[in-house]
Amino acid sequence: MSKETSAFAVKALELLNGSDRQNGVRVNDAGLIEVDVSHELWREYDFHGRIYRIQNPVKVLFRVGGSTHRVVDGNGTVYCVPGPGYRGCIIRWVMRPGMELKIV
Repeated sequence: MSKETSAFAVKALELLNGSDRQNGVRVNDAGLIEVDVSHELWREYDFHGRIYRIQNPVKVLFRVGGSTHRVVDGNGTVYCVPGPGYRGCIIRWVMRPGMELKIV
């Protein structure tokens, strides 16, 4: 696990002390950390120039220390993608108009 991934995991676990629904983060019944990303218009996964875009993402699910995460779109389609840094993956996204990025 990279330093960035572990720092994110620690922050996610801090937020989940109980359940932090205010920030759109919770642990679901399967034990996955679930993050509300409905403020995103789209998110892209760039694998050394091979780009995969998911329109209208609404939820990201992951396990601390996992090498993949799942993205659910507005149609209910689930995508399993490598986490940031795995297989050269870079993630980027665009906020919906009128939404601002909230760093927790």
